Amino acid sequence: PAVQRSTVGTWLGILPERAALFALVAIILGMINQIAAELRADHRRITGLMPFWLVAFGMVGGVILQAGIGLVQVYVERLVGVRFQDAEAMLAPLYALAAGASILVLMGLLIYGFLFLLRKPRAGSTVD
Repeated sequence: PAVQRSTVGTWLGILPERAALFALVAIILGMINQIAAELRADHRRITGLMPFWLVAFGMVGGVILQAGIGLVQVYVERLVGVRFQDAEAMLAPLYALAAGASILVLMGLLIYGFLFLLRKPRAGSTVD
C-alpha cells in the first residue's frame, strides 16, 4: 500500500492494465491465425512473421518504456520534488519512444489485417 500511494496517477499505476491488454491482443491474434490455418486445411502461417515481430517488439518495448517512464516520474516528482511541468518536459524523449512503440503495434496490426484479408479462405473451399 505504501508503494501504491506513490504510484497513483503515474504511468506505473496503469502499467498492469496495459500489459494485460497487450497480452489479450497477442492471444487473440494467435487464435485468429490458428483458426484461419485450420479452416484452409493448410497449417502454414497465414500472415507471415513481419506483423508478428512488429506487434511483439512494439508491445514489449511499450511496456518496458511505460515502466521506465513511471519509475522516472515517481522518482523525480515524488522523491526529488520537481514540479509536474518540469518533470513532463524531462520525460518528453521517453514519451516519443513510447509513441514509436505504439506506432509499431499499429503497423503490425494493420499489416496483419491486410494480409489476413488477402489470404482468407475462398468461398466454396472444403476442409477434408
